[in-house]
Amino acid sequence: MARTILNEEEMTFLATIEPKLKTAVEARWISHLPQPAIDRMLEIWEALSGTKRAFRMGCGTCILNLAIDLGTLYFAQKPQKTAKSAPNAPKTSKPTAGAKKPASGKNSKQK
Repeated sequence: MARTILNEEEMTFLATIEPKLKTAVEARWISHLPQPAIDRMLEIWEALSGTKRAFRMGCGTCILNLAIDLGTLYFAQKPQKTAKSAPNAPKTSKPTAGAKKPASGKNSKQK
């Protein structure tokens, strides 16, 4: 039976290649992955789906699609940072476009 949730060990492994997964999901390309990482990704996919994935070793498109599929699952399951956990940065206000400074000082025109 197929699973839809990654277990802790799988999440830990995918965290080691998170930057590559992020690039695959967001930019639709991936840099070189070592063969042991690809093999492990295939094992994870087969454990999740319960089926063998159509995959050719050395095929860049196959590797990219595997990374996109696993990366999508990984980021959907990864806990997201909340606004409360982020440090509070001081907010600075910027003048809006077209705003004028109040007239004051020697050089201001007075009527």
